[in-house]
Amino acid sequence: MNVQDITGGSTWAIAAAAFSNPMYLSGPLGKSDNSNSTGFQITPGAALVVGFEGTYTGATVAHEQTMDPDGATGWFSVEGLPSTGGTATSTGSTASTAYVFTCIGVLHRIKVTALSSGTIEVRVRLESEAISAAGGGASGGGATAANQVLEIAALDEIVTELQTPASYLPLPGLAPVGDTTLLQVNKDISTATTTEVVAATVSQVTRVYRLVLVCTGANVLTFKSATGAIFPAITFGSSGGSVTLDLTGYWWFQTVAGEALNLTTTTTAAVGLAAYYAKGA
Repeated sequence: MNVQDITGGSTWAIAAAAFSNPMYLSGPLGKSDNSNSTGFQITPGAALVVGFEGTYTGATVAHEQTMDPDGATGWFSVEGLPSTGGTATSTGSTASTAYVFTCIGVLHRIKVTALSSGTIEVRVRLESEAISAAGGGASGGGATAANQVLEIAALDEIVTELQTPASYLPLPGLAPVGDTTLLQVNKDISTATTTEVVAATVSQVTRVYRLVLVCTGANVLTFKSATGAIFPAITFGSSGGSVTLDLTGYWWFQTVAGEALNLTTTTTAAVGLAAYYAKGA
């Protein structure tokens, strides 16, 4: 397993005596600019473990990620499963507890908006694969809830590949049929509206070959050619989630010639989108 110790064997900390709302856990106590909000780099698909230490009260913390590599925009809440078991949360900050997050974005930040007393500290590490730590508590040894989620997801992927005939498996790097160049467009949407993803080109269609979607809450997403739906609606529940339509060598959907590719969202839950497409006749 490839493990990256993001906090470098030490802890990042904020003291209540120096607190000013908001601040960000981003470096050792007294050695960082805690007003920095750009976060730290993570790897999509990896597991991020954030462990809290120290003695403190009245801490209000928010865990957020973004798909913007510059960290300038598009921040959304992410939920982590506590090492003590229980429900995933985007505000976990209990001392002597670690929270496991799935990396959806490319940056993660730990935002502190209140701290009454003491010093809040964290250690952060990035795991390249599912975690296999033993669980504690009255139930004895075994996988924690966070580990179980990660391991089940990995097993589901293996089962899918084993059950899929080889002729239907995607070929990484396969050139798109009939097109030679893929373009990329990124969008961040936080309103219930119709957004133009790719502008219309006279006499040409837009074909989407790869698509990555992240949503922070309940929403229904519909891709359209101008005003007509061209792909089944993608529905997210109250906890949001992510969808990836990977490169297969053939497009997933295309517009009518001369029409824009649009996306309709039904709520204000934040949506992050990365589409890889080509134009053609």
